[in-house]
Amino acid sequence: MNNNNNWLQSRRKFVRNISFLAGASSLPWLLNSCTDDVGEFELTTKNFDSEQYYLLSKVHDVLFPKDQFGPGAAYFKTVEYLDWVLSDVNIDEEDKSYMLTGIKWMEESAKEEFSKEFSRLDEIEIHELISRVSKQNWGESWLSRNLTYIFEAQFSDVLYGSNINGEGWKWLSHYPGYPRPTADMIYDEIFATIGSRSY
Repeated sequence: MNNNNNWLQSRRKFVRNISFLAGASSLPWLLNSCTDDVGEFELTTKNFDSEQYYLLSKVHDVLFPKDQFGPGAAYFKTVEYLDWVLSDVNIDEEDKSYMLTGIKWMEESAKEEFSKEFSRLDEIEIHELISRVSKQNWGESWLSRNLTYIFEAQFSDVLYGSNINGEGWKWLSHYPGYPRPTADMIYDEIFATIGSRSY
């Protein structure tokens, strides 16, 4: 129990440190290093419209930015990974609702703090908004949950469509377990695969 509490405290401290990034983002060198050019995208997500996708992409870029040490969240397709997680028929509906409601709260916060929609915020305003919401209970919790999904996307098997070219593994010199899953044995294909076998 104590280990779990320590882990949660560490994550909370990490999210609080986002405020430092937001405050320092007015410096051009940091602002440039903390943004990943997502460019144009073809919207293929099931749970997010284009505005929600944009919001999540920007939030994930701030939480896990591209820098001189490696690629950022956009490279690992973290929003697509989150969409895949939320599309799981076995997901707890409260968890799914919480993640989607958090997007709505971010939009509302943008209007309250800057009197405009999130999509109209510039990079400095986005950093500042994330800094402010990270100091609220819901914001700290929602950002922390997003970090969890970012890390999952970064280290999941490449068959799931994130962790492009195994860059997450390479970054930490991690060697995935073997044998790695085949396409018919990944979640949730494994249920159909096992169900079709006769023993």
